[in-house]
Amino acid sequence: MGILFSISHLLGYTFQLGDFETTAVHLRYPFVCNLFYNKDVALGGQGAPLVPNGEKFLFSHKDICINLSGIANIGLRGLQGYDVIHVIFSNMLNFHDSKLEYDPEGDLARTGKVIDDVLQQLEELDYYKQLPPKSMDPYLKFLKNSVLPLLDTKKYQIPDLLRTFAEHVANRLADACKDGRNTLNAELFPSKMA
Repeated sequence: MGILFSISHLLGYTFQLGDFETTAVHLRYPFVCNLFYNKDVALGGQGAPLVPNGEKFLFSHKDICINLSGIANIGLRGLQGYDVIHVIFSNMLNFHDSKLEYDPEGDLARTGKVIDDVLQQLEELDYYKQLPPKSMDPYLKFLKNSVLPLLDTKKYQIPDLLRTFAEHVANRLADACKDGRNTLNAELFPSKMA
């Protein structure tokens, strides 16, 4: 069995390392490989089109699909997809040298209170103002350089930071869905949007 590694995904560039042909032979199923990523970049994409394309075939009856993983992204009927927000709460805890590895069942976040000024600063970060399509860097630079410094455990309690970040994630996803609905309406019903 071949082993595949994504070595790099940068804007306009992608590189995967592995033996794609051997893997495809042993799997005996349709297999997506490096050529797929390279073609996406050559056509002006950002090298990671799996989510919108997968949604196009698996969930074509749905207007909006959200992939809630380390980086949450949204797909609009397979027409467009983009990264919405980092959803890695453990990175927040580990960044601040917390003894916690994760927040089981969201219990800590549930006891916290939203810190309004921190939430406002999070909501105003430049990435969220960019128009799609857009991708968050896989090396977590945005998270480390822009998000985590705002979540200061010396100034605020961890439950409050977790609750604030949970609110921020919910806001970003809600806005992405609202923006996605507007995009779909404009594409599907252009005369009504004019």
